[in-house]
Amino acid sequence: MTRSKPSSIWFKSALLSISMMLMIAPNIAAALPLTAKTFSDQSASAVDTLSTIPNLGIILGIVLGNVLATQLGAKRTVLTGLAVALLSGLVPVVSNSYYVVLAARLIFGIAVGTFNSLAISLISDYYRGDELAAMMGYQSAISSLGSSLLSFAVGYLLLFGWHATFLIYVIALPIMILS
Repeated sequence: MTRSKPSSIWFKSALLSISMMLMIAPNIAAALPLTAKTFSDQSASAVDTLSTIPNLGIILGIVLGNVLATQLGAKRTVLTGLAVALLSGLVPVVSNSYYVVLAARLIFGIAVGTFNSLAISLISDYYRGDELAAMMGYQSAISSLGSSLLSFAVGYLLLFGWHATFLIYVIALPIMILS
């Protein structure tokens, strides 16, 4: 994480900000009806898969993340995962190919999976006792709050079309900077 001490607000913010990415993969579900119009050659279930395929990727990413954390260290694994999540999360902003969007969504899930377990284990690496309990509570709250705020953002971005809804994944950039 950052070079700050574990007791600093910056370190805690960096650690907790990672959790904002954990639950946002399916947030684009509200855009699926508009997406279905673009991908009219695909079945409704195929279009719905765009919202759920990241979950499969997260499972694969958790396995990959453990290997990467051993090889690269926790910070590099988190930063790599965030960078890949940012890039793959934004691919649907510019693509009209169902298969490109589907692949990007799977890669997004894998990227999130690489740092998924680290978002929690890093907290237990740095904190004990009451501070650990507080940080775990904050982690859960940040994860839920991030998902809620980004769901709201998706609703607003829908005004600009389904492609724009994927701009919510830009949130990875300030998280990378903070981390």
